[in-house]
Amino acid sequence: MSTKYGMSLKKMRIEREMSQNEVTNNQISRSLIAKIENDDVNPSVDKFRIMLQQLNVSFEEFFYINDSYNLADFEKFKKKFFSVASNSNKDVLYDLLRECDDMIEVQKNTALTEIKAIIMAMVEISNNDYDMASKLVKPIWKRISKIEVWSLFDIHLINYILFLFPVSLAVEIVNQAIKSLRKYDDYLDNRMQEMKLKINLTLIMIKNNEVSSSTLRYLDEVIQESKKENNSLYYIVALFRKGVCRVITGDGEGIEDIENSLSLCKMFDDVNLYNGLLKEKEVYLDKK
Repeated sequence: MSTKYGMSLKKMRIEREMSQNEVTNNQISRSLIAKIENDDVNPSVDKFRIMLQQLNVSFEEFFYINDSYNLADFEKFKKKFFSVASNSNKDVLYDLLRECDDMIEVQKNTALTEIKAIIMAMVEISNNDYDMASKLVKPIWKRISKIEVWSLFDIHLINYILFLFPVSLAVEIVNQAIKSLRKYDDYLDNRMQEMKLKINLTLIMIKNNEVSSSTLRYLDEVIQESKKENNSLYYIVALFRKGVCRVITGDGEGIEDIENSLSLCKMFDDVNLYNGLLKEKEVYLDKK
């Protein structure tokens, strides 16, 4: 670790009225803990983990506190980027792109480069240029596909590049992503991420005219889970797409699902979502 964290560790220990032996669980010498707290040396990862466990503080919480209860700039940006649920608002995308460019000037890295590529691809998708969007994000899949177990960051990115793949491969990728998410169950609640994967997969199925009972099953799962999580966004989108799928398969009652979802958009005054769903309806139903 290149940044010094000793003073923050010492402050947390004193606030908790703990001795140096208590905070190290007697696994680090008094002389070493003194050097760590004086910022003369950094602890190894293992020793750092011991100290945080004794302080009952997670790695994430420690870094947040150490940065004066602020997220690092890159973490703030990632959080903002991953909160973007639709490519329908170009102003938001262009703002993200400018912010990303500013950060790349300061600290260019693979993560920022890949996020920029995805934002640019989202702009192209909003212009219905899927070929250009695919070219922009193909290098991301080339990297991720070589990894056996995907990280949470990789899975986040996969959600944005699923449109690249034919339905059969997209289904395999989503299943592998969900399997990778399960490894993090004790670390983080990933139900939102799983719902997003399923929601995006169903759009690929609709787009490729491969609507099946599996499509409806994915949507029903999202509808039920979004109710539990009180997530109106995923509930509305899943209900809308269920209606579209029902109409496509000859079930006229799907119109009611579509109308109900659009009414909910109006109730929540979500203009961007309403317009985005109307655009989907025009593309996948009205023009057929």
